[in-house]
Amino acid sequence: MSVSVNSIAETATQWNVDLRVYEGVYQKDHYPVRVVEVPSPPQGISAEVLERKMAEFVLNQARLHMKSGSLPPKGMQLNGHDVWNTEIEERRAAESPTPS
Repeated sequence: MSVSVNSIAETATQWNVDLRVYEGVYQKDHYPVRVVEVPSPPQGISAEVLERKMAEFVLNQARLHMKSGSLPPKGMQLNGHDVWNTEIEERRAAESPTPS
C-alpha cells in the first residue's frame, strides 16, 4: 500500500500533481491534484527542492484526507498557501547562529 508522485508540473496559475494511490479502498494509477493560490517560493531555491516540497505537501494532504476517510473521487484541489512554510523555517534555522 502506498501513495506516490507520478509527476509534477507548474503552470502560470497552479501546480498539477499526478499521484499513484494504492492504499485501503483506493486503487488509482493516476489521481489528479491541483494546487492553487501558491505563493512565490523563497528566492534561491532550486527547481528540484521546489518539486520535492510540493510533493511532500501534496502527499501529506492526500494522506490526511484518506485518514479522515475520504478522497474526492475524481481528484482534489488544494490551497497551497502554506506549501513553502517548511522551507522558510528550514532556511531560517540554517541561517541562525548556533549557540556555543
